[in-house]
Amino acid sequence: MAAAANLDDVSSVDLMTELLRRMKCTNKPDKRLILVGKIRPCPSINPGCVLSNHRSSSFAFPWRILGYSSNSNAIQQLQDALVKTQKNVKIQPVDDDTPLCKYLKAEMVGGFGQDVVEFLVNGDVVSFRDMATKVTFVYPFTTAFGDSKGQEERVKMIVNELGWYAPSFDSMD
Repeated sequence: MAAAANLDDVSSVDLMTELLRRMKCTNKPDKRLILVGKIRPCPSINPGCVLSNHRSSSFAFPWRILGYSSNSNAIQQLQDALVKTQKNVKIQPVDDDTPLCKYLKAEMVGGFGQDVVEFLVNGDVVSFRDMATKVTFVYPFTTAFGDSKGQEERVKMIVNELGWYAPSFDSMD
C-alpha cells in the first residue's frame, strides 16, 4: 500500500501541483524510496539513525540548498562534501533518477562498521537518512547499542561543508 502524502503545509491552490511534483519523484516503489519520493524511515532497532522524515523519532529537518541551480549540481556538491569530510567513502551510482529528483547513496566507515547515507534532492530541498549497517545488542539487555551521535555529527559536518540551510530545534530558541 502506498504511503500517504503529508500535504498539510501546502495551500489548497497549489495542492494538485505539489502532489504531482511529489509523485513524479519516483519511477516505481522500490527498496529506497516510497511512493511520494521520500527516504524510507529508520529501522526501529537502529538507535543512531538520523532521518529527515517527520514521522521518525530521530527526526532532522531537511536541508534547503542556498543558490540552487540544478539537481545534478546539488548531487555533485554532495559527493564532493562526502569525499572531503568522510573517510573511505564509496559512492554508489544510481541511474534510475527522474527529471525532478536525484538520489545519492554512499557508504563509509562508521563507529562499528559501515554506515550508509542516502540523499534525495528534489528541487532546492534535500531529504536524507544516515544509519549504521551494524547494530550490536549487549546480553542480557535487548536494547540496541549504536554509534551514539556518530550519524548526527556526520550530517552536521556535511551540511556545514556545503553551506546549505539546515534548520534545527536548537536554532529555534
